[in-house]
Amino acid sequence: MLRKIDVQPYDTGNTRYDINTSSSKENSSTRPHISFAAITFLMKFSGLYVNEKLFGCPNYMHAFYCITLSLLNWLDFSRMLYVAASETTVSATLVTKFTFIWYHFWVYYLFTLEHFLIRKHYRKFFLSFEMYFEAYERSFKRQSVTRVINALVCTSVLLSLSYGAVHMVLCTVDQLNESSPVLKMIRPTGLNIENYSTAYILLSSLNGFSRCVNFLSIAVNWMFFCVCIYCFCKEYQFISERLEDLVEKNIDPKVIEEALEMLRKRHEEMTKVVNQSNAILKHFTFVTYAAGMPMTCFVLYGMIMGTLDLSDTIFMLMCLVNINVQMILVTFLASHLNAKIHQPLDCIFQLNLEIMTDKTIQLLNVFAARLNGPPIGIEVSDLFVIDKSTILMIGGTLISYAVVVIGFKPNG
Repeated sequence: MLRKIDVQPYDTGNTRYDINTSSSKENSSTRPHISFAAITFLMKFSGLYVNEKLFGCPNYMHAFYCITLSLLNWLDFSRMLYVAASETTVSATLVTKFTFIWYHFWVYYLFTLEHFLIRKHYRKFFLSFEMYFEAYERSFKRQSVTRVINALVCTSVLLSLSYGAVHMVLCTVDQLNESSPVLKMIRPTGLNIENYSTAYILLSSLNGFSRCVNFLSIAVNWMFFCVCIYCFCKEYQFISERLEDLVEKNIDPKVIEEALEMLRKRHEEMTKVVNQSNAILKHFTFVTYAAGMPMTCFVLYGMIMGTLDLSDTIFMLMCLVNINVQMILVTFLASHLNAKIHQPLDCIFQLNLEIMTDKTIQLLNVFAARLNGPPIGIEVSDLFVIDKSTILMIGGTLISYAVVVIGFKPNG
């Protein structure tokens, strides 16, 4: 059942198991996902793993917990819409309110989507990820990745608790300006509840817990995205280095043929894992751009047109920095992965075809055609694959918008 791959004197890193054998599938399905253990726990707590046990409670109780979190989000969103619509006059705070509502809509949308649609893809991805590394030697140390994940998890938990503490301060401190549109959206206003009553404190606490969980779910998505990008880049870099060895070293043509076929298969299997991760990450990237691009435009409009007061300006600047950092990280990390995936093409063009057999040349043509075919990488909701041109597209769009808004700014 186990097939040992022996390529001497050249090693492509292919060891242990055949990825298509049934024994490999059985071993992978029962092996714990050590690298993602801390992330999966936070997924269960934040409601991203429906019908999974949490703290030993029955599955149906955890499912009820997840559905309740989703309902709380949309009830809070409805309250925000009511507060915004109850204003009798169109004030200068309209841009701030719309930005706040727009951001929370996409956060709640992603949260709900992961509750009911994406959760099954997590299991498939973890299985394919483990099956791949059962078939091939890892290009990175699992323990190092696990330590980094644990550190990120602790940081995320502390930040989410801090976020909840800030929320409670905004809801209970009297000295804060209650006319601020941000406070009106955060506090349980619009419900005909007396300020600082028992019901007010209870709803504020419940809303604060919901926002902590939402913040934690965003952090979990970020951790999952970064860990996937790191593992994928390490693996594709490993494949490229082995191909570079074929170029630099004087290796027997027969060994080159065997090594090239194994590296091509390894690259193709890794690409399947990337495609499986896209079933999850494409929604995260879509929400990042769908929330980030319009929010950036709203903030630029409010700041350039001078319709914001000091408190609104501070809030909008925080939103601008936060969402643009997210978009920049998503764009650069995903474009870096896209470059790593297509990096073997440069090595293929450097191979000496004069010493190659006809079969080896045919393998090179197949490999090169795959790399020159449809782009491979992190998708944005099946719309496009993020590559280096995405950086120019996003940057050019925002700069063009800023120029247009400045052109329409009234004199004085």
